[in-house]
Amino acid sequence: MHKLLVICILLLSWSIVIAEPERRDTPPDGSKIALEKIADNIVRPIYAMGSGDGSNRLFVVSQEGQIFIIDENGELLETPFLDIREEVTELEIYDEQGLLGLTFHPDFITNRRFFVNYTQRRDDATIIVEYKASEDNPNIADPESRRPILFVEQPEADHNAGAMSFGLDGYLYIGFGDGGGSDESRANAQDLSNILGTIIRINVDKENAPYGLLADNPYVSLGGSSILIWVYGLRNPHKFAFDRQTGDLYISDVGELSFEELNFLPGDQMGGANYGWPLYEGRSLYDTSYSEKEDMVMPIVDYDRRVNGCAIIGGQVYYGEAIPEIKGIYIYADWCTGDFYSVYRNFDEEWQNEFLMNSGVNITGIDFGDDGELYTTYYSLADGLGGVMKLVANE
Repeated sequence: MHKLLVICILLLSWSIVIAEPERRDTPPDGSKIALEKIADNIVRPIYAMGSGDGSNRLFVVSQEGQIFIIDENGELLETPFLDIREEVTELEIYDEQGLLGLTFHPDFITNRRFFVNYTQRRDDATIIVEYKASEDNPNIADPESRRPILFVEQPEADHNAGAMSFGLDGYLYIGFGDGGGSDESRANAQDLSNILGTIIRINVDKENAPYGLLADNPYVSLGGSSILIWVYGLRNPHKFAFDRQTGDLYISDVGELSFEELNFLPGDQMGGANYGWPLYEGRSLYDTSYSEKEDMVMPIVDYDRRVNGCAIIGGQVYYGEAIPEIKGIYIYADWCTGDFYSVYRNFDEEWQNEFLMNSGVNITGIDFGDDGELYTTYYSLADGLGGVMKLVANE
């Protein structure tokens, strides 16, 4: 079903995480936070992020297949950094396909490498592709540097996930939805013979190969596609993020009918977690035709999508300087309501999920810039136009 480029196994040790996560007994005060618009009239923006090279540029991903730059002076550059619209699936008014993911290599400042995740026009399959920024102009990607990394067929048009991120271990993590469509596709999330409904972990620094395999991935002994899998049991992990200080992994998983959920993997824990879909949606039983496994992990947050929203938009743990009120706290939002929430543990180690503020728009992404501050994207379904806002202190 899948075309996987299998090269060789690289054995490297898991990073030791020493930072302690934030603890508090009182929720952050949302009145101390505001949103400041910094760009608008962008078609279907779903991410705005820094590259980690210290340039203070923001890279804005348009789902239609372009990446734009907001430069260090706050100007939205007219020429796209990357334009692959001809390769990306042509979108309908509401669509879960397109250009869905962007991440920069940890050494982007020297090697200029970055990675995109999109559904390709000719067959709607997911493809992960590496590019390099131009040597002559850092605001333009070099189209000749295009290098496919991984190809995965998609049985249906929805549940394509799209998020990618490098962990503190230097490896690339990629999220895949369960395949969407009919009820039968749900089975993928509990089937370790394919990578749908999972987050995989690969080494993209393997010489003379698209990627290298990792001997300490949890299911290497099973062979086949299982050797790539880090965690599984996910429906549509549209966004996920690593805490940059602790290595903790936060996975927002969009629900089916009743519950949105936020899953968690501690930074000092190896992969292998099963987050339960489709037996569970949130903490509630969903489909009892599947056998429950002993290792199923419940979410740290779930909420009723029939009351509080319809699609969780995962965010980041904040470590900027502008808003001390939320330092060390994970921030996420809901696409339908535009509500922002904060997630943290109290001193009794209990997870707390608190309403923070309402944005008044449909939030599509939350990420951080080179300055460590959080930036959020949004767009309207009516015309597809949106923009970028920055979380700032409310004076």
